Amino acid sequence: MAQSSAALSASTKTLQQLNRRFSRLRALQRRLVLPPITQFTTSGIKFNLPLRTTARACQQLPQHTLEYLAGFFDGDGCVFGDVKQTSMLCVEQCSSGSPVLLLFRSAFGGSISGRGVRTGLQRPVLRWHVSGKRARDAASLLATVASCKRPQLIIAADWPQTFESRAHAAAELKRLKNVAPKSVLCPSWAYFAGFFDAEGCISMRFPSQICLIIVQKLPGILQALRDFLAGERIACQLSTTERGARLVIGATKVSKHVLCMLLSAGLRVKREAARTAVSMHRGSFQTARGDLAHCVGYQNRYKRLTAEGLLRSRSIGSLRSKLGNATDALHPSLQEELQQLRADHAWSCALERCALIRSDVRTMLAQGARQKHFNKGCDAVKAQHQVFLLEEHWLRFEAAQEAMACGYREGDRKLGAELLVKMSELNAKLGENMAALEAEVTRNVQLQMSSFREELQRRSRPGLAEELETKCSSLLKQAFVLKRQKQFHGWVQECQEQLRETRAHCDGLTASALSKVEALQEQEQRRWSGELDCRLGRCEGECQALLSDARQHLQASEERDQRAGAAELRERLVKVDERVGANEKGLQSQRVLIEQLTADFQALQDRLALTLRAHLQKK
Repeated sequence: MAQSSAALSASTKTLQQLNRRFSRLRALQRRLVLPPITQFTTSGIKFNLPLRTTARACQQLPQHTLEYLAGFFDGDGCVFGDVKQTSMLCVEQCSSGSPVLLLFRSAFGGSISGRGVRTGLQRPVLRWHVSGKRARDAASLLATVASCKRPQLIIAADWPQTFESRAHAAAELKRLKNVAPKSVLCPSWAYFAGFFDAEGCISMRFPSQICLIIVQKLPGILQALRDFLAGERIACQLSTTERGARLVIGATKVSKHVLCMLLSAGLRVKREAARTAVSMHRGSFQTARGDLAHCVGYQNRYKRLTAEGLLRSRSIGSLRSKLGNATDALHPSLQEELQQLRADHAWSCALERCALIRSDVRTMLAQGARQKHFNKGCDAVKAQHQVFLLEEHWLRFEAAQEAMACGYREGDRKLGAELLVKMSELNAKLGENMAALEAEVTRNVQLQMSSFREELQRRSRPGLAEELETKCSSLLKQAFVLKRQKQFHGWVQECQEQLRETRAHCDGLTASALSKVEALQEQEQRRWSGELDCRLGRCEGECQALLSDARQHLQASEERDQRAGAAELRERLVKVDERVGANEKGLQSQRVLIEQLTADFQALQDRLALTLRAHLQKK
């Protein structure tokens, strides 16, 4: 009911009124502040923020993983250098890019945290950052890959220690960020996948066209990607505009081939969007376009056409082509029809935008969004603030009214069913009463007719019986009609009173149900808080008991290990003593043998001396 009334009121609005309403709602949306992110989910696992720094150092990564990280860092990474402290590397992504941040953290260490509050359509942003020695190690690893930020990474890897050198290095970093690199290469598909995850865009166009787009401020990296694709025999277009350079792969088959290569190379952030685009065909364009809208950001949320808008745009395009080939006679009518179609299309798009932004604002208010505080010094700012407050209260009132309408619909259905049952019972009673009344009236009429006949027969007046009979029948009919009208009015009044009573009863039941629900919610919250406190106390006691048992087991195991080690040492000492005794016995026997050999040697020397003397004497 609320939606139908809103649609009816919107149908009477002009295009200018819808645009003004959209502008006011957009301004209100930009002023809404959502609470900061406290956790994120990846692959079904929840991580609480902030995710602290890991203790392990940088790992030796596979080459394709390192190239992917280097490409992603070239797209969304940043190198900072503090004059007073040290260098730092950071990468920022929305919550959908959390797997890449976890990959950076597991590869190079560092921590992941949320980036402040968010306003309007901003998605929750996560930030991976690493500093100190880990930042220097990560920069030295990333600098091994030929990338766009390689000169900055080399400076961060060799961050100086003195104040003057750090100031010079920080100034050099600032200069390199605004200057195109001298030589940039795209080494592999893994690097391309990382850079496309950070800066790429997948676009779908009616009826089944897929287009890949990469936009950069400086054209150096896009020229390297174009050269890499040319080496792979893939056609692309590189153009330069005032806002920067733009690399486009426009052919659908070529785009699908490139997406397949990127998926095989390890595409992570845009994996679901790439799979949706690869599996899209002419018959599934609307479904694939809707799935892709959930995977991309909110930059063109209110400019993106709906399915009906696409059909209207298609009809306008066909009419334009028909107008170009039309004769002079048909030209004015087609021109008027084209203007009418354009006006209807603009009005319908404005209406759809307003409905979408209203639902977005309601969703943000339901998530706990609040308006941003500001200085209300002047009257104009105060008036604007009041307008924003009225818009917010009106949206809250419409949401509450819609919820109440849904409740009343359910209550009206129940009330209608009860009234149908009661009406059927009343109809049954009415039928019974009418049958009894008809029987009683017929009996009375028959008795009166018999008495009249007898009286007529007595008086024997001709024509009097027929006249009396007609008068009696007319009087009976009038009396019967009057009785029926009185009974019907009474029944109607009774039904109206019962309807009022049932409505009042339903209102009382809804109020009592709401109060009971609130009381139950408070009781449940208290009960759960008490149970949680009890469970926490039990868990703490159990943890302390487990810790004490673990300590006792550790002490007992240490004592057992000490005893076993002492016994083993004694056995080893005994064995060593035995071996030493055996060695001493062997040494003594060897000493005796050596003494015998020395004695024999001396005896031989004496004999030789005697023989030599005897020989000399003989000569």
